[in-house]
Amino acid sequence: MKNFASQSGVWKRFWKATGVVVITLCISLFVGCSTEKDKTARPDEPIHTLIFMDKSLSLHPNQAYVSEKYDQVLDDIVANNIRTTGDRITVYYIHENTAKARALSLTVRSEMDDVSNASPTDVEAAEVAFDLSLQREKTRFRQQLQSKLAQINKGLSNQRTDILASIPLIADAGADGQAVKVYYLSDMVESMPARTGNADQQRDFHKTPPATEDQADEWAKADAKQFGDVSFGSPEIHIALPFEPTASRKVNNPTIARYWQTLFDTLGAGNVEEL
Repeated sequence: MKNFASQSGVWKRFWKATGVVVITLCISLFVGCSTEKDKTARPDEPIHTLIFMDKSLSLHPNQAYVSEKYDQVLDDIVANNIRTTGDRITVYYIHENTAKARALSLTVRSEMDDVSNASPTDVEAAEVAFDLSLQREKTRFRQQLQSKLAQINKGLSNQRTDILASIPLIADAGADGQAVKVYYLSDMVESMPARTGNADQQRDFHKTPPATEDQADEWAKADAKQFGDVSFGSPEIHIALPFEPTASRKVNNPTIARYWQTLFDTLGAGNVEEL
């Protein structure tokens, strides 16, 4: 009897301990599932998309290849970056006066109704209404972007290309903590030759591109220093060059691409990719 009682006590302690473990596990699973559900239900944070459209003489957006490529880039931007209330698109033209060339500013106004206490049917209706409203905004945004892409710059500002002026604009866009995605629709040929009587020599890749990748790195790191007081953040950088895959080295100079890769990396970009 003593052995049996002793064994019985052991079993009671075993089941008690096992019960605690099972209950703890169930609670953990429940909390975990609830947390995952909350993460899924939480609305996406807004994105600020900056698009820099090259309006200098060196770019020909109406050529078939360029037009098709840039149309696809704009389609992808609207499809992927316009998803929720507060998403923004800002367009700047690249030319002599890029810093003052804001051409378009768009913000998603569609809002999802509060459905925290709604029935499943009401939740579905609110989602459908939001999706329809958002789709109308997407269509309008896409049309406006196409109009800006097609616009030809006939002014004297088309003689020069100040891409470096986009750096402070990117920093300003991310100053409020919003996620920033940047798109360059450009050949990325910086061309700001010094004017007569002006000793302030800037980069002119039309006349003097980097001779080697090492020189491209050297120039990029030197130029990054002029933005030492700029809080650049960690934006995504996407560069859509207008060159066909068969373009020669003279047309699509890889040392210029290396310059921009190194510059953005040095400034702290989260990602740099060529589209």
